[in-house]
Amino acid sequence: MIDGVPQLVDGGKHYGHLEVNIEPFTPIAGITAKIEFTPVYSFPILDATYNLVATERRVYDDPVVMLVTDEGSVINIPYSEGTKS
Repeated sequence: MIDGVPQLVDGGKHYGHLEVNIEPFTPIAGITAKIEFTPVYSFPILDATYNLVATERRVYDDPVVMLVTDEGSVINIPYSEGTKS
């Protein structure tokens, strides 16, 4: 409820995109780059009469991280292994 009116505060279907960040990566020998894919979406903020007031950039919590070796091979790893820099 927002201002006494039922409102969607999370979830639903929204316009989104896949953000791709590529950066050098040196903590592991033989690995030269880290590629992180993060799903992002634009969440609508509505007033009490459901008119669009603004949008918020929101990020889903399931990014995918891939490491690139010095030979060009790609290694897909679980995000929880501490590769976020």
